Amino acid sequence: MLADVRERHPDLRLVIIGGVADEYVLEKAGNKNYIKDLHELSARLGISDLVRWSGYTAPESDTASTLLSAADICVLPFDEGVSLNNSSFSFCAAHRLPIITTASETVESAFVDGENVILCAPKSASALANSLELLLANPHLQESLKSGTVQMVQEWFNWTSAIDRTMQVFAGTER
Repeated sequence: MLADVRERHPDLRLVIIGGVADEYVLEKAGNKNYIKDLHELSARLGISDLVRWSGYTAPESDTASTLLSAADICVLPFDEGVSLNNSSFSFCAAHRLPIITTASETVESAFVDGENVILCAPKSASALANSLELLLANPHLQESLKSGTVQMVQEWFNWTSAIDRTMQVFAGTER
């Protein structure tokens, strides 16, 4: 699917940020060949020339932030869908990027499709490709999502709202 998008957008590049510092982590997760499998998948799909791999980035490093600052769009294909506790999402949102991500079975109210994210079905390459195509073809939507992301960060990712939501949970009145 990404190969199809590339035909219409020849400057398209995919940057995979991250990796693992220790193969033990992959072994414990049940797939010690995960990174190797991803590289092989990109070759099988015929897109290895599009993909740039950052490799592991230490939490204290500025590498991920530098790469995101150079990005135009962020795609986060979570198998179970996005949620507010996805640190990858909050990190990307803090960089004011238009974000395409996957919808969970129950989408949290913070995520508004077309306002602060583009939501698509999990585990669907065609849904991701269609969403990417939509966003690439619509600079106005990109800017609108950026603004929506900024509003979301201000509303959901600050100490005051985190404390308020925690108190609402304890009181049984969460929104």
